[in-house]
Amino acid sequence: MQLPKDKVVTVTDVSPDRHFAAADFGTDSAHSQVAWIELNPNLPRALSWQFAGASGPHLLLPSFSPDGKWLAFASQQTGNLELYVIGFPPSNSGMHRISLNGGHGPRWRADGKELFFLAPDSSLMSVGMPRTGKLSGASPKRLFHVTPRLESDQDVFDVSPDGQRFLLIDGRDRTGESEIEMILNWPSLLPK
Repeated sequence: MQLPKDKVVTVTDVSPDRHFAAADFGTDSAHSQVAWIELNPNLPRALSWQFAGASGPHLLLPSFSPDGKWLAFASQQTGNLELYVIGFPPSNSGMHRISLNGGHGPRWRADGKELFFLAPDSSLMSVGMPRTGKLSGASPKRLFHVTPRLESDQDVFDVSPDGQRFLLIDGRDRTGESEIEMILNWPSLLPK
């Protein structure tokens, strides 16, 4: 894979079958586009990046569904940062808007039946996703309000495989230098 000169490429996900990589493709210091490339080391020529027609600020965080049939990402098609999906590999069906009033940071439940994202008011949102066929008119629902650390350049939350628990980088505590602390052998710290 050849990286373009004078561009910042941040690979954010690899498809479950390991055939594609999705990336934020930096077009300048403040804007990026969603792009993907085929990962095939057996091809004699260098492959080129394919663009989804989605653009916005860094980072749009494209993310493959667990079955590899969808690619979710943020884009400013409407002037606001909204969440979209495309069928993958892309066809002529185009982009499908998922969020109603803004959204970014897509994360998938492990079975691919649910997509989570953050709304502009810091609500964690959920929308059901079809396993096959076309997207129906499913509307996102608000799960709860969060206080994420939004200036992070990576994902600020993750979801458990069953979609019932969430891990979040909390934006309220600004005292530490590190975003995440790891405590090893934590059972030894419990009172006996």
